[in-house]
Amino acid sequence: MSDNPSKSEILGSREENEIHVTSQGKIKSYVSYATKLLEEKNFDSILFKAKGNAVTKAVTVVEIIKRLQGSGALKQETNIDSQVLEKTSDENREDLEGSRRIPVIEITLTTILPKDV
Repeated sequence: MSDNPSKSEILGSREENEIHVTSQGKIKSYVSYATKLLEEKNFDSILFKAKGNAVTKAVTVVEIIKRLQGSGALKQETNIDSQVLEKTSDENREDLEGSRRIPVIEITLTTILPKDV
């Protein structure tokens, strides 16, 4: 058994309208997929999740999508938190023990329906 956790163990399971942004992913791919969910699959909302260094990329992706959809077309709700990441140590290096906090962000974009007149 490997000591390295898998991507699904780190990010958890996801719904179809949930996008886990990683630091290695390309912004264009995230924007394309989110646009497809909104326009072709007709989802009312999309949830973006990111941790650590990917937080800034998630914010960038959301801002691009909001601009592409037009002003006032999407409502944004943002939750920011931190998560404790346990450090593991090698037998030779005891100074790596302990834990540290990493930032976690969840951004929900919801379509705003025009009000009935």
